[in-house]
Amino acid sequence: MAGHDVETRSEVGFRTILVKMQYSDSLKKWNYVIKNLIILDRCIDEKYFLNDISELDFPHIKNYKDDDPSICKSINQLNSYFLLANIQIDGLIQKYYFLIVEKAKIYKNKGNVFNVDKTQNQLPLYLKACHLDKLLLEVSQIQYLNSLIFEVKTN
Repeated sequence: MAGHDVETRSEVGFRTILVKMQYSDSLKKWNYVIKNLIILDRCIDEKYFLNDISELDFPHIKNYKDDDPSICKSINQLNSYFLLANIQIDGLIQKYYFLIVEKAKIYKNKGNVFNVDKTQNQLPLYLKACHLDKLLLEVSQIQYLNSLIFEVKTN
């Protein structure tokens, strides 16, 4: 998505992923859905396609339900192998999708702490120039995203 592939522009790759997430034969497979959600999450981190991602509406992912008994068995084997708490793949996908859309909504707002270039030491300058009420709003946005991340993690 970063556009480094000379054969595929990032816009074409992004649109291809969206089409596949809507119409592909694999859209019911949990690993396929998670892989594409991870790609969208990385797009947000790189500030690509924020408006598009913030407006996504995929009801089949929002209400994801995997009825394949072999998947349930595989997940249970993974849970016991890694001594994990009981992972519910349906809830994980639903919450991760919600997190990505909400994260894109916050990141797309120009002039907030999420868009400050931290590599150039711009954050201290931004914080000095920012009004207290705006800082408090941004802290609440950070807390909101953290709570969503925690929900996904503890699924």
